[in-house]
Amino acid sequence: MFRRIVVVAVVGLTAPAFAGRAAAAEGRDAREREARKACFTGNVDRGVEILVDLYGETGHPNYIYNQARCFERNGKYDQALLSYEDYLRKARDVGTAERADVEKAITELRAKVGSAARPGAVTAPPSSSAGGEPPPGLLTPELDRAGPVAPGLLDAQQDRPSVDAAPPWQRTAGVIAVVAAGGGLALGIAGHVLREGRAGDFNDACYYTGGQAIAFADPGIDCRGRYEAVQSAETMMLIGYVSAGVLAGAGAALLVFAPHAVADTGAAHAARARCAPMAGTANGVVCGGSF
Repeated sequence: MFRRIVVVAVVGLTAPAFAGRAAAAEGRDAREREARKACFTGNVDRGVEILVDLYGETGHPNYIYNQARCFERNGKYDQALLSYEDYLRKARDVGTAERADVEKAITELRAKVGSAARPGAVTAPPSSSAGGEPPPGLLTPELDRAGPVAPGLLDAQQDRPSVDAAPPWQRTAGVIAVVAAGGGLALGIAGHVLREGRAGDFNDACYYTGGQAIAFADPGIDCRGRYEAVQSAETMMLIGYVSAGVLAGAGAALLVFAPHAVADTGAAHAARARCAPMAGTANGVVCGGSF
């Protein structure tokens, strides 16, 4: 007798989860861009507010680092000093060169804060440094390797906010793959339902043995045809579930690790994807790119 099979489409059902994670990553990207723009246009309160919220959600110390950069760029040296110190307390696996750069910034800020506290002291305006160079841009420290601090999406010599260019092909392909995964999942479910119905029709009048589909009593019943109909529905079910899982995985990977194209002076900088444990969870992981 043809056995009934109940297929649990674990792989296919991952499509909504991958899509949700991709949407969350897109939301963080948009908020990071808003914070970056706010810091470069002097809206410090708004930029820092977004960075504080992002740190609260992810627990990633890069957001504390960028708060310090935002404060420093806009001449709020005392608050920048506190944020840099907080970053060194909370960041893990900081490279030697990176720590030295942050400590150097802390030393310079302490001098600026001390000189500003003295009566009659004149503090340099935030639009320029002592050597006439523009202030540093927002940077993302490399937490996963020892080495110098690498610039993020904002160029250190740039004084205006960047304008987002067209999304890269990976992001477009990722969206298409996730949508197609939904179609594959629907196909698999339809095949599953169809197969169960056809298997019931076969089992009611026929049985399968020795490579032959044989009728119980009525020899006029087309048992071979019913058997092949069940097989066709099962193939449709498996194709749908497997394609949904593969497309969902590929689409999510493309969305999460797609580079972020930025139109500055005509150059596009690729975002560096990183993953870190999510604060307050046992096994959660958050992935993000350069800010």
